[in-house]
Amino acid sequence: MSAQCNISNKTIWPEDYAEEALKKGLDSYDFVVIGGGSAGSVVASRLSENPQWKVLLLEAGDDPPQESELPVFSSELLNSKAAVHYVLEPNNLSCKAFKGNRCRWSRGNCLGGTGSINGMVYVEGTSYDHDLWCGKGSFGWCYNDVQKFYEKAKTPKGNSTHPVGYVVLTEAKASDKEFVSFLTSAWDELKQKRDENYLNYNFANVTFENGHRWSTAKSYLGRVRHRSNLKIIKNAHVTKLKFDKENQKVLYVKFLLREKKSIQVQVAKEVILSAGALETPKLLMLSGIGPSGNLLPLNISLNHNLPIGRNLQDHVVLNIYLKMPASESSSSSESVDLDGIYEYLMYSRGPLASFATGQLTAYLNTDYKNPNAPRDMHSYLVAMKKGSFQQLDASTQISGMKNEYKEYLRQQLEKYDLLIVYILLAQPKSRGSLKLRSQSYKDPPIIDAGYFSNPEDKEVLLRGVQYVVDLLETSSFKEKQIELLTIPIAECEKFVFKTPKYWSCFMEHFSSSGYHFAGPVKMGADGDNTTCVDPQLRIKGVQNLRVADASIMPYVTSHNTNAPTIMIAEKAADMIKKKWAK
Repeated sequence: MSAQCNISNKTIWPEDYAEEALKKGLDSYDFVVIGGGSAGSVVASRLSENPQWKVLLLEAGDDPPQESELPVFSSELLNSKAAVHYVLEPNNLSCKAFKGNRCRWSRGNCLGGTGSINGMVYVEGTSYDHDLWCGKGSFGWCYNDVQKFYEKAKTPKGNSTHPVGYVVLTEAKASDKEFVSFLTSAWDELKQKRDENYLNYNFANVTFENGHRWSTAKSYLGRVRHRSNLKIIKNAHVTKLKFDKENQKVLYVKFLLREKKSIQVQVAKEVILSAGALETPKLLMLSGIGPSGNLLPLNISLNHNLPIGRNLQDHVVLNIYLKMPASESSSSSESVDLDGIYEYLMYSRGPLASFATGQLTAYLNTDYKNPNAPRDMHSYLVAMKKGSFQQLDASTQISGMKNEYKEYLRQQLEKYDLLIVYILLAQPKSRGSLKLRSQSYKDPPIIDAGYFSNPEDKEVLLRGVQYVVDLLETSSFKEKQIELLTIPIAECEKFVFKTPKYWSCFMEHFSSSGYHFAGPVKMGADGDNTTCVDPQLRIKGVQNLRVADASIMPYVTSHNTNAPTIMIAEKAADMIKKKWAK
């Protein structure tokens, strides 16, 4: 029992300053950071490196739950109180396999944010990504400009006497070596058949070490938890920013502590908003910064008319299901035996410290006739052993899959091993939007993902389908007798199976989210009226309010957004330090 308690000992997290705030009230702080997720933890840690500055971090959640330490529980975490879920608006072009024809988006609701519940994959933005930002007006964000911040984030520094935050990384290795072997053999075969630029693959780095997750809440905040000038208040839900009469400065940040006590804190220098790509635009609009067409009908006083909530992006994902004869190692039992539990409790290793196969990723240029084109897709496979109903239930509960499709997959899982091929669109052309539903901070925003609103995205994904067809033709897949699972979809039965029209219909049903939300507080040049923050990440028209999270991305980066979000936070902290150094 003692070993179990030590999986996530309270002492690894920063102390909660809430009780002191209730007893003594809050003084003015030089910097107030809103959100203790992947970005906010970095910003608060870096700014508090200057002992002369008082830094306050407000986090709406609490410490991550114990099970967040173990990578095998990522799916279960999405169904826990450590996550918040949003139901999207239907657009009749996507998500039809899910209840109400609506996809669901999820994010972390604890210290570390989504970095405390995700798959921990850490992939840096490409030169194509950042040079695109820079070329469209985000000067200072070219690849050559941001490389040093990617390096800074992952460079170990400090010591036990003077600790400093940094990202902890390990190269992922999946535990199922047989699965990895036949999959990589198939990829090698594809590479020989196609141009070598068509495909490459590797295990991604993950924010993980010695059997435990290392979100930025642990690596940046936990390391420096004894700094006297850094205070963290947990369960502090920020509800509004209060401005001066000219609306050019934030004077106070108002928050609700533990859903009971309303408190406000005075700002001496700056507010850094790092609440994430969904909550950051929501808070800005609740504070009167946003499009007049959304705010005025809700009787919200307009402080600055900016296109907050537009330019919303996500990596749409297509799920393709395959079946194969159950292997000898397949079992209907999903429980880890007592030896495996003991091995993790005592030594932080064994099956509970292993990874899903999703960290082994193929990076594709589906336009293989143009080898110089940027890679437009990435793909990974997840295996479900025969009888692994708990794994199926967890994933379908998160997504809200319709019962008829869930039941069909369950029937197949009684007889076969299943493989799910996830194809993620790396550079989506479609754009969605986020709007306020009401004046209340309690109400979730209205989210339209905009999936396939630009038909070019469908065309690229159709090329991704060809990649799956090619996989099925490899000797490795044929040897395993892997076949396409034909899911009965009434709307698609009028089309000839495997034709482009069939796949287009299938795509409208089994498209879903990559959970890589970005862009609704777009960064760009001062003169660009489609943008909300300048390249210094300052909200236009406000002197002391910056945004530092994935919401500022003009274009979502080509792969997972965790590493680019941390880089944004590193660069933001550096710009703030330079401004106030004097």
